Formats: sequence, structure tokens, C-alpha cells
Amino acid sequence: MSPFGLSWTRTRTPGTAATESADAAPAAAGPPDPGTAPRDGGSPVPGSPSPAEARPALPPDVGSVFAELPTAAPRVGHVPGQVVPRLAPLATGLPSVRVDAGLLGGRWLAGASTTGLGHLKEGTTGQDVYRYALADDGSALVLAVCDGLGSRPTTSQIGSAFLAAYACEALAAVSAEQLAAGAEAALREALVGANFRALQYRNDAEPDLSDRDLACTVLLCLLPLTGPGTADDPAAHFLRVGDGNAFTLSGDAYAEVFERGDGPANVVLASLPHPAPESLIEYTEFPLTGVDAVVLATDGLATDVFDSSAVRRWLASNWERPCGPARMLDALRYRRQGSHDDRTALVAWSTGQSAAAAGAAAGRVRGPVPSAPDVTPAESGTQAVADPDPGAGG
Repeated sequence: MSPFGLSWTRTRTPGTAATESADAAPAAAGPPDPGTAPRDGGSPVPGSPSPAEARPALPPDVGSVFAELPTAAPRVGHVPGQVVPRLAPLATGLPSVRVDAGLLGGRWLAGASTTGLGHLKEGTTGQDVYRYALADDGSALVLAVCDGLGSRPTTSQIGSAFLAAYACEALAAVSAEQLAAGAEAALREALVGANFRALQYRNDAEPDLSDRDLACTVLLCLLPLTGPGTADDPAAHFLRVGDGNAFTLSGDAYAEVFERGDGPANVVLASLPHPAPESLIEYTEFPLTGVDAVVLATDGLATDVFDSSAVRRWLASNWERPCGPARMLDALRYRRQGSHDDRTALVAWSTGQSAAAAGAAAGRVRGPVPSAPDVTPAESGTQAVADPDPGAGG
């Protein structure tokens, strides 16, 4: 039994891919047959056997009996109709939806994670996890998002949970004085320590599991809090292993924290836990002057931000001010051609916006709050949006 109250039976997946590749584009017309759609949401291989016989058939009226709240979220490119979700049978599976919003350390923070359509079609668990913490000395927020590798569909979400928790705890122990003395060295050392804590637990409690069984990407941010004794123009500190990415929002303008590079955003070349993690860790500082919000995203969401102007506009409009949990979750309800991966975002707003949000919540500040347009669409309240480059998605 793990410190998180989790246990699992090991199930190996034949073959271990060296990388996690992007989803293939879906068929040009018509929704995919849920019995033949592959796990990653790409096009079925011609002539491949259908897995539909391996699972119970749906009642003929199930697609017409479950209702959903309407949404103004866009539909980008060609997307299938309403998907009937299948929940994962694993006791160690993650919730298909998780959302939070509120004040932490004087900043407004919101996070949401949704299981991708590729998992929901097949009844497999999502593998994204987000965590947040306040530094032990109160000087900063610690934000983390982790994404388990799909090549280990029954165990990698456990690695995500371990690494996100261990990394948050390790970075929270880094003091403001240590940051001032050498931020990069202190934060790298903290993440290396979190990695070896995960390895030690695995060795002691589950020696049959390998590094690949728990493999996940890791994206971390240490976000200084403003106040007495802090810098006037602080910078945020970011650490990354793998393909997650972070963005800043200034109005509706995005800036990427880590350079995307030439390849797709969801090709994984590094993951934790690892016996030699030092060379895998990327570090950067990012100035916060003029920044309204900091966004951490796993690859499923980061790919859509990079590739779709419609998604960028939609998310920016939802995150232009601190939002509550319902609005945060609705922001991830867009549909985009080829986007079948889990989506996870953790957003922290600037101090000024957070103070205004706290005042409004307490009834001290009142003003107009924009609501979603009143639309009543056919499927789930959405309308199609023409995107110049809908892309293949993640």
C-alpha cells in the first residue's frame, strides 16, 4: 500500500515505445466507430479486428438518455458527435474530471484536468495529475503537472501521482534565502531528490515495477509571492522533464516558457523516475512584469494552444480574470479535430487580479462579470469554428 492509499496489480503492456508520438488525424468524414477507434484516438488500421466484442454492448438508447449542460466552447475542424464515456474499471484509475479554484498564499489559483476522448472511448484511465502547495516559508507557490506515458496504461498514472506530490513537497522546502543564493541549483537538487524518493518507494514496496511502469513527464513552477521583503519584479522559476509546457498570458497574448522546437509537442524524449535524472531536467526563469496569469499545461492542452488560434482565443477569454471551478472546467470543454489526449491546466493569476477576485468573493467588490453567450446547440451547446490550422492534436 502506497502513502497515497493506492495499490495495484501489475499488468505489463507488450512492447515499450521509446517515445510517445502524436495522434494521427481522424477520418475526414463521419464519427469513428467506437468499436474500432484505437486507444490514442487516431484512425483505425484498415483490416484490424474490432475490440467491440471484448466489452459489453451499450444499450441502444444510452446515447439519447444522458444529458449535459450546454457550453459556448468552440468546435474546431471536423469532430465527431457526442461520445458515450466509458469509465476505467481500475481501482487505481484517476477521476475523469477534477477541478479546483480559490485563494492560496494571496493568489487566485484554478486547476482542471479532464480525461481525453481516447481514454473515454476505450474505458481506460487518464494519466494527468496536477498539484499545488504553498512554500514552507510562505514565500512562493509551487505548481506541478505530470502526465503518465500511455505505453503503461495501468500504472503510469500512479507515477504521475507520486512525482507530482514528491516534487511539490521538495520544492516547497526550498526557502527564499536558498533561491537568492542560487535558484537553479537549489531547485534542480529538489527535483532530483523527489525523483529518488519515488525510486526508493518503488524499490521498497513494489520491486517488480520498472521505471517505465511509472514513467511520467514533469512540469514545475515556483512562483514568488509579492509582499514585504520580496523583489519588486520577481521572476518565476520553471523546471521540466518531458513535453509539458508553460505559458504566460498578458491580456490575450501568449508567451511560451519553453521553446517548442520543430517537432510535435507531445513527443516524449525524457521522463521520471530515472536513475540519472540530472541531465533530463530543463530549467528557466521567466520575468513576470506585465504578466496577468501563468499557465502550466500537459501536452494534450499545450498542443492545442500551439496549433489552434481558436483554442487560444477561447482559453484567453475564459482566463482574462480569475475564474471559479465551473468556468475553469468549461474552458476545457472545447472540441478540436484530432485532440483526444487528457487536458490539464493549472493557472495562477497576478496579485492585483487575485485581490480583486477575493474582494468580489467576499462581497466587497461588485461589477459586471461576463457570462458565456446564451446558445442552445444541437449536441452540447457548441458551434463549429473554422480554424486556419486545426492540426492533428495530441
